[in-house]
Amino acid sequence: GSLLYFPDSTVDYLILFIGCIFNSTFHQPSYIRPISCESFAGPGPGLSFVLPDDAVPAGNWVQACSQVIQLPVHKYGEINVTHPGWANSGYASVLRQEFQLGWNESGKPPACIQCEGSNSKGRCGHSRTGDFIGCLCPDGRVHSDDNCDK
Repeated sequence: GSLLYFPDSTVDYLILFIGCIFNSTFHQPSYIRPISCESFAGPGPGLSFVLPDDAVPAGNWVQACSQVIQLPVHKYGEINVTHPGWANSGYASVLRQEFQLGWNESGKPPACIQCEGSNSKGRCGHSRTGDFIGCLCPDGRVHSDDNCDK
């Protein structure tokens, strides 16, 4: 399990669809509008969209986009994605909101528990995937094992 998580009660998601190029195979859903931020530079040509995850239209149109990114945002109220204000800058206010992030103590590796114990007084160093990589000790040393007292 991951050490970090988003408490369900505080987080919704916005989905960014970047660099979408529509053709006879992939059709743009009629009611969604591309964002109008001219300074947004996606990878290559095409249109970009920002939608709440519960407003993403069904279909294979997403395959027309070069990137799809899911962003956690603070839980928001109802959003009308067909309103021109949403595509112009309405999504920006949702992106500026803070969100709550939790720490799952039960997912901590045993080496981290030992490292941060009362005898060691270290801090667990871990990789992006949550694997233990070393014990960060108060004296500035890093131990590859799980205890600063050694």
